[in-house]
Amino acid sequence: MKKNDKYIFNSMKIDEDCYLLLCCFLSSNKISKICSSSNSMHFKALTIQEKQKIKEFLISIAIKIRMIDDIMRQYDTNIYDHIDNNVGFLKIKSDKKKYNLSVREACNKIIHAKSLTFNYNATKDKIEYLKPIVNFIGKKNKNHWKATIDIYKFVEQAVYFSNEYDENWSISGYD
Repeated sequence: MKKNDKYIFNSMKIDEDCYLLLCCFLSSNKISKICSSSNSMHFKALTIQEKQKIKEFLISIAIKIRMIDDIMRQYDTNIYDHIDNNVGFLKIKSDKKKYNLSVREACNKIIHAKSLTFNYNATKDKIEYLKPIVNFIGKKNKNHWKATIDIYKFVEQAVYFSNEYDENWSISGYD
């Protein structure tokens, strides 16, 4: 297969999505304040857009990072030797334990979740805004699970993965 025939990730796009994801969380406080002081329902619709964009960025990043992780394993890189591979925790309802959540497993949970919930902080004026912690809920076989992901840690690892990606690696699955 020629280099031009294979799918190549644009790691700059992954970094851009990570940046925009962080912007959603970091601007949430200001947007919430503006929306709460406005009488316009149109302005308040911005918070719906905020959550929708976060979901889109998370899915986009998770799919790409999971594919990059697959290929890194194929090329036997030692990427896990250089990172703190914990971006949250996983609770499985049947055993009630908490497990550390790796980047790979976080990507899987984002991709396969049936639902997600956001967490909130509040200002002194009791205006709620998004906290950079997201809960993903799903089921594998008969086991219900809840994954809690620290967005800052997840983004840090995603950017690391995207920058370690080598465009000479084929991820197309057609080799």
